[in-house]
Amino acid sequence: MDQYNLKKLLLLIFTGIVLAIVLSIFVLEIGEISNKFGKSIPKFFIKSSDVVFNKENVKIKVYITKENKVQEIPLEEYIKGVVASEVPAEFSLEALKAQAVAARTFALAHMESFGGHKYKSNTGADVSDTTQCQVFMNKEDRFKTWEVNKREEYWSKISKAVEETSGE
Repeated sequence: MDQYNLKKLLLLIFTGIVLAIVLSIFVLEIGEISNKFGKSIPKFFIKSSDVVFNKENVKIKVYITKENKVQEIPLEEYIKGVVASEVPAEFSLEALKAQAVAARTFALAHMESFGGHKYKSNTGADVSDTTQCQVFMNKEDRFKTWEVNKREEYWSKISKAVEETSGE
């Protein structure tokens, strides 16, 4: 192989390596470049660990049946209301945690702001407070159904389960 062809071969190899590195930055989402162009990457390239949200400010739109209106509720408060409504508070903390994770997963999967599929209605809500989605009761309504001397104990236990699974 003469010197001219060797230079061409080395240039071709170098160009291929540079191209592979640049493509890996986009496809594997490594480095700051992917942060600027991440939205143009197909969804199947996005890892679940890349999805980050500020849990403090996330609100879910819930259709409240008895009021016939949609309320925006902080997500973690909504999860507490779902756990309190769907699982007896007497259950173990681990059972309540499992319900909290399931409830949060369902809620996020139905939130339009996270690309989810909203509750099928013309209300504009992400979910409803009935068995069509997840049963939800706010703290005040739930307290009315519990024994007076157990209310704070039950709510604290549910709150602990929700807080300990936050982000899961």
